[in-house]
Amino acid sequence: MTFRLLLTFALLLLPVASRAADCVNLRDGYDDMGRPSTFESIVEDGDVRAVCGSLKLIDRHRNDPRPQVQISATYVVFDPAKTLAERRYNEWVGIRPAQMNFSGPIDTPDSTEDTLIGELYRSPKLLSASIGGWVCCGAHGMSWAEYLNVDPETGRDIHLDELVEIAPVSDFCWKMFAELTGPMDDQGKFFSERYPRVDFVKHVQGAGWSVRQSGLAVDFGYLLGYVGAGFVCEIRNEDLRRFTRTGVSVPL
Repeated sequence: MTFRLLLTFALLLLPVASRAADCVNLRDGYDDMGRPSTFESIVEDGDVRAVCGSLKLIDRHRNDPRPQVQISATYVVFDPAKTLAERRYNEWVGIRPAQMNFSGPIDTPDSTEDTLIGELYRSPKLLSASIGGWVCCGAHGMSWAEYLNVDPETGRDIHLDELVEIAPVSDFCWKMFAELTGPMDDQGKFFSERYPRVDFVKHVQGAGWSVRQSGLAVDFGYLLGYVGAGFVCEIRNEDLRRFTRTGVSVPL
């Protein structure tokens, strides 16, 4: 029996929940210059590594003595990439770091920040990845995020409405957002006035989303235009079970 067949057989023996895994750990801390930073590592648990595949951590930082210049990208790649999905992920996750200024001149005296942190989740039916960070060149900065959700073998795009019923998810998220008290003053009040509950479902289809072992996160961005007040609807597995399509199990 080949190693690949042995690995497949071992995965089939795992409980359903054990066949879904967050592949990386994230930890907040401070870098060598005392700046707030997020540190990433690959989960070393044997069962998790069997689910996630062969991963390598990429950790790139601009070597710059100025504390106001912070450019970094930390994420994982499949090494080697064995499936179409793994190859597609590697190509996708490498696009933005290739555009970051790790060595070119930076002459502005202002703060220059460009950071990227990647996350990865894998199950038998989904490879879900996100990258995000902070960009700041001057007085104002903003966070950003991009998402990839594909079939873990073929690399075919997986759409959210293949996994969950959109209408009840929309209602759940609308209620959550309408109750927010911050960080923007009266955030929930302003949200509910600008986005009527009956019409909010159309915003779900255009939202970015990702899956973790704990549940689903739907990212609506800055619905009120205030950079500090993002709208991310986190649905834990115990609630998510009410919204999944027939035949779709949780964790996703």
